[in-house]
Amino acid sequence: MIEINKKYSPIAESDGRYFIVTGGRGSGKSFSINLLLVLLTYEAGHTILFTRYTLSSTYISIIPEFIEKLELLKIFDDFHITKDEIRNKRSGSKIIFKGIKTSSGDQTANLKSLQGVTTFVLDEAEELTSEDTFDKIDLSVRQQGKHNRVILILNPTTKEHWIYKRFFEDKGIQESVNTSKDNVTYIHTTYLDNIENLSESYINQIENIKKRRPEKYKHQMLGGWLNKAEGVIFTNWSIGKFKEVGVPVYGQDYGFAADENSLVETNIDTNNKIIYLKECFYLKGLTTSQIAELNLKHAQNHLIVGDSAEPRLITELSRHNKVVPAIKGQGSITYGISLLQDYDLACDLTEFEGKDQFLEATSSMVIDRVNKIVYASTSPRTNADLAMKWCLDNHFELVLFETISHKGDPIYHTDVFMYVGQKVIGICFDVVLPKYRDIVRSKVSKHHDVFEISKEQILDFCGNSLEARNNESELFLIMSSRAFEALNNVQKDQLSKYYKKIIHSDLTTIEKYGGGSARCMLNELF
Repeated sequence: MIEINKKYSPIAESDGRYFIVTGGRGSGKSFSINLLLVLLTYEAGHTILFTRYTLSSTYISIIPEFIEKLELLKIFDDFHITKDEIRNKRSGSKIIFKGIKTSSGDQTANLKSLQGVTTFVLDEAEELTSEDTFDKIDLSVRQQGKHNRVILILNPTTKEHWIYKRFFEDKGIQESVNTSKDNVTYIHTTYLDNIENLSESYINQIENIKKRRPEKYKHQMLGGWLNKAEGVIFTNWSIGKFKEVGVPVYGQDYGFAADENSLVETNIDTNNKIIYLKECFYLKGLTTSQIAELNLKHAQNHLIVGDSAEPRLITELSRHNKVVPAIKGQGSITYGISLLQDYDLACDLTEFEGKDQFLEATSSMVIDRVNKIVYASTSPRTNADLAMKWCLDNHFELVLFETISHKGDPIYHTDVFMYVGQKVIGICFDVVLPKYRDIVRSKVSKHHDVFEISKEQILDFCGNSLEARNNESELFLIMSSRAFEALNNVQKDQLSKYYKKIIHSDLTTIEKYGGGSARCMLNELF
């Protein structure tokens, strides 16, 4: 006997119009809804429009799922099945399967013109980013004398999605609840509601994700909404040495004149779930023959998987290199991202060392993490291209400028003359070249008060300071005793407005022989 989770009973019992069905993977939401739709066809007078944003070849992709339900219920003979429709022979009610976007274009106009639709089901609703498209189909569901239902089935994405804003934020509904308000019913389930139907190996996999990727577990398994997309897809990466665990495979993207052509070497440690990555080249304006030559240099005869959007180029390259197109299909990008998020990504940057290009972490870059801004002064130890690359990879704004020291050279590290605090930024504008000074002053004063340091105080390491916070959320400024003594009383009074105390210590040995001071000795936690 098949039992449907009681959380789905409102779809049959509620007289509301909208049903928002959310949940994580393995929650059984699609199985339960599809089963309820089959049972609904035993009531005469129903036309159920079942859609996805992209729904190609329904007889292969979705109808077999419904046939499974018919066979489980032993009611298969009650239905007539075609390539895009299931009709109940007893009642005449039917389920029509249509995609909103097909190879021949947007089908919204055709869908809203369908006659007699009583129930509109939007499966994988998170894929539909146009609220206007939804409204057009929604407004066409208006059959008199029947309960009209609009059912949205989705895995929650981000709170920027129109579904969250319209049905949760605007109505004051918390996520992951089972409730109703106005004419909207909310149904939320997780794998815990369906655990008796899940295999032991699947449950073990979920427990592994819970342990290794708690954020992924909350979002994908418990069906939580993400606060923001922010363009950040992978946070599970770090800088590390490339290791050859098995046979290397290369990935390639093409850009021609406008964008960069790239080649990345990968090696996968499946036992420890680590993917090692190394950039081979990232260059604009390459001809086909130049790409082929670089591929041979770096990949030799190893497999290269190229962007399938460029079949002609791949065909030409395959004469010289072992290049094949990437296989893409419905949901492949989402699946690929999900798969990669379950691995640690180790990025090898040693190629830049060979080019004498360096970016010495938080010494080169002073980071305003709250406002996602990086301040970097160029020098032989702070490469402009690498700073740009870091900011692009991590979605930070870059404020890049030049400086001059008392010796006439660029200041080697940005943290020598600048630090960022919660409310105040300490900086020496005098060492910033005049052509950049107004820009830098404008940027630092946009979100913070400014504490100015003189060129002379830079030599006493006044800029090499770091803000810290204790368990009571009280703020402190850490610097050397030499730096503290170099501050005048007015400056100390100014800093007392922001900090409970200036913590300082004698760091003579480090300052004399190490070339740094307090900030260089501390690791930043944020």
